[in-house]
Amino acid sequence: MSSLIINRLKYKISIEQFILALSVKQPLLFSKNADFLFSKIANNDFENIIFHLKQQLPEVHDNAKSKVYFDFNNSHTPDTYFKKLDIKYLELPFLRRAYIKKKLIEIFSLKNFLIEPFPTGVDLAIFQKTNNYNSEWAIYTRFDVVIFPYENEISLSIGSTDTLISNIKHDFNSEVDHLKIVDSEDGFIKRAKFNIGNQNGLIIANADKRKQLNIRNKPQKYFYQNHFKTINDIYSILLNESDNENGLRFESGGFKTVHPADVDQVDFDKNQILFGKGLTDVNAASGMRDGGPYEVPNGIADNLKILFIYQNREQANNLFHI
Repeated sequence: MSSLIINRLKYKISIEQFILALSVKQPLLFSKNADFLFSKIANNDFENIIFHLKQQLPEVHDNAKSKVYFDFNNSHTPDTYFKKLDIKYLELPFLRRAYIKKKLIEIFSLKNFLIEPFPTGVDLAIFQKTNNYNSEWAIYTRFDVVIFPYENEISLSIGSTDTLISNIKHDFNSEVDHLKIVDSEDGFIKRAKFNIGNQNGLIIANADKRKQLNIRNKPQKYFYQNHFKTINDIYSILLNESDNENGLRFESGGFKTVHPADVDQVDFDKNQILFGKGLTDVNAASGMRDGGPYEVPNGIADNLKILFIYQNREQANNLFHI
């Protein structure tokens, strides 16, 4: 059995300190619930900043929650507080994920990709122009990125090979459902209702527009060699454009591999099963023997019968062994 290549890439954060910008009034790129964010950074480093931010929090109604905006830059913006922090703060998963996303946005923006910073289901979507459909519309490949902050990895996959984005600007109605646009203010792809620029810009062809253009989704033959080459080209961009100055550096070893010897190994931390009495175990036999089922529905406990099937007599005997 040969090694299996999977679509994950290793990165390293190549800085010792970073700038964190915080604001209540200025809509920076990221945001978090105020109570959550304050609880995570509550210490002497932030005591003064948290005090001032709390003073500026607007009143909220109908169970709404206050937001605090944050980003990783030191560009001058009004009503924004800046703090130079040690890298230890990037051990907070939400900050680490946001930091990696910001660095990826910077890398791909310089290479003229279109960026959707908050897509559904993944952490980041990037769009690379591959061809023109006609004079008005261009064909893009969408790449989906998932960030794994604990593992220092990202996964990279192809989400679409025929996304249509207009070459020319169109007037649009921000109230239209299921319409995505390229915001003329910040250049990001987003739902039209979240647009902060004027209502004239590039639009992404939704199902209705594709129907008007008589474009039908056609089944495509899938070739893993072509798929690998396509995402490997994106890896090459990450490898060449990420560096110590950027604050993020991708390792040169290529995609992650799973060797034959790894297949039979069990990750004991990630495969725990929860049984009764709060017991956790990776082994179903010993878990049921020592803890029993996690929960038995009310009213059927007296009539409950559980059938266990095991590979051999030894396993079955061990289950009931006291």
